[in-house]
Amino acid sequence: MMMTRKNIASASMKKRNSDRSGPHLRTDRCELCGTSPRPVRLSIGEMAANAACGILLLTVLTLFGYFADKWLERNGHDVFDPPIWHEPLDSWSL
Repeated sequence: MMMTRKNIASASMKKRNSDRSGPHLRTDRCELCGTSPRPVRLSIGEMAANAACGILLLTVLTLFGYFADKWLERNGHDVFDPPIWHEPLDSWSL
């Protein structure tokens, strides 16, 4: 119990001392590791690679969509049409 009171008292003293020290300086440093986050500039090669990969991805997705559309035109009626009800046969000898 004594330890808890001491911790609360020391925490309140730290708060009072920090209030008197003036305004805090705002820094652009990470609170966890202390590094400053600066924007990373891409090189010309990286921009070209990003553009090429984007075009390749768009091409693959377009082809996939085209083939999926053609497949649905041929086979889509079997997948999306409601099932047809057939009456049970009374005689299996037909």
